[in-house]
Amino acid sequence: MANETKSTAERLGYAADARALILNADDFGMCHDQNEGVMRGLKEGVFTSSTILVTCPWFEEAADFARNNPAADLGIHLTLTAEWDSYKWGPVSARHSVPSLVDERGYLWQTVAQVYEHARLDEAEAELRAQIDKALAAGIDA
Repeated sequence: MANETKSTAERLGYAADARALILNADDFGMCHDQNEGVMRGLKEGVFTSSTILVTCPWFEEAADFARNNPAADLGIHLTLTAEWDSYKWGPVSARHSVPSLVDERGYLWQTVAQVYEHARLDEAEAELRAQIDKALAAGIDA
């Protein structure tokens, strides 16, 4: 018996050949203005979903929204980079426990290439698990 595979559209409840547009508001938690736009867009139906950056300074505001809006389609944006030139963040884990993931100033690497060059797999796994654990501890059921 052949394995039946449903299209993404079918898994979303649409016809097999339907086209669906999913608008995801990325980087929820990065800064207050970003959060304001994401929260408004989710409430007004502009966005279908959003992904929360646990590593960022305004994470708590995003987590509060998640707790107070349990029907919102929210996920976790796992990251090992802080790509902006002048706006940086570090890991959720203690910097000394994941030294291969941070630059000389203690921030996550700016580029994916730098992560590949420096990161140890065990430290990357520990950091990503810490990000998930922080989200769960904040009451985000992603």
